[in-house]
Parts: sequence; C-alpha cells; structure tokens
Amino acid sequence: MDELEYLKNSENEIITVDSLNKKNDCFVRYLFSDRGNENIVLDFINGVMIDSNFKTFSNVEILNPSPKAGFSLNLSKYLDGKESIVDVKCITEDKDTVIIEIQLQGNQYFIGRSLYYWANSYSSLLNKSDNYTKLAPVIGMNILDFTIFNDIKDFHSCYLLKEINHNKILTDHCMLHYIELPKFNINNISKEKLNTWIKFFKGENMSNLIK
Repeated sequence: MDELEYLKNSENEIITVDSLNKKNDCFVRYLFSDRGNENIVLDFINGVMIDSNFKTFSNVEILNPSPKAGFSLNLSKYLDGKESIVDVKCITEDKDTVIIEIQLQGNQYFIGRSLYYWANSYSSLLNKSDNYTKLAPVIGMNILDFTIFNDIKDFHSCYLLKEINHNKILTDHCMLHYIELPKFNINNISKEKLNTWIKFFKGENMSNLIK
C-alpha cells in the first residue's frame, strides 16, 4: 500500500488518544514542541532528570516549534546530507539546551547519531568571535523503541564524560540519556514520573494513567 492509498483509507478513521501511536515522531514533535505545551515537555524532561538524580528545571523555551506554530523543515537538505534536525529542542532557565529524539528502529550506529546531534547543538552555542564562557550544557534525551545496550538491564541509562581511573566527571556539558522502551516492565526500578511517561509511550490506556 503506497502512502497516498494509506492516507485515503485513513481519511475517515476516528483517531482517539488510545488508538494513536504515541511513538510516532511527528506526534512527539507536536506534543512536545507546540506552543503552549511547555509544561508537558518540562514534565518529561524533569522525569528523566529525577530518574538519574540530577537537578530539575522550572521552565523551558521551545526552540523548534511544531508545524502548527510555523516550524519548517528543509526536506531536501535532510535527505541529501547529515542535516541535524532533532525532534524537539528547547532551552531551560539555566540556559541548558535539551534535545529530545525518538527513534523506532536502529542499532549501535545510533550512538554516533546521538553524539552528532549533541555536537551540532553544542557547537551552535558559539559564534566565531564568542568567548568559550558562553558554552552551556547540552542534554540529549533519546527515546528508543529498540535495544541498544545488550549488556545493561536498565531501560534508562545516562552517560557523562569521566576520568576512567578516578571516576571524576570532566564536565556536565555533555549528558546523553538513552531510554530503551523494550526493556521496560513493571519490575523496573525507576522514579514514578518517568515510569508514567514510559507507560504512555508504550500505549497504556489513558484512563489507567490518569488514575
């Protein structure tokens, strides 16, 4: 079935919050990037940060608003090159940049992709003549519908730059979170806020989540 035929067949389909695919990148971009939804993306970001025992934030500003708010995507540049276009990009009151990416399929190469997105966002913080003091943390949050770390049982892992012999963190400017949805089950030990979000992405009935 080609895309046009699929769209025609779906034209009269009634979409509900429970039938909607919550892992669709367009839906996530709309949910987290639409103007007025700042509290929604802030709640998810804080859920991830709390789960790793890091500081939380009070507010965020969305940097790449959804199509409804005028977001435009240069599709030809995206397809032809390595244009860094993340699903969601925002900045906190502390000037920390948070980028959120959801990926349904992938393998170990996604690690390089997530590093590329982080590096692109970090390098964009400075203009040519700017002082390095203007640099600030960039936090990558990757929601994956596949397993990428087979040697780790936890569904949520966080990586920082550390000195390997003394376990000393070099800087907090590089923080990469990976949330592997297939690993999640009711026996996972994590904070309730993130648990609820993962249940949402995995399609749990909204009436159960509201309770």
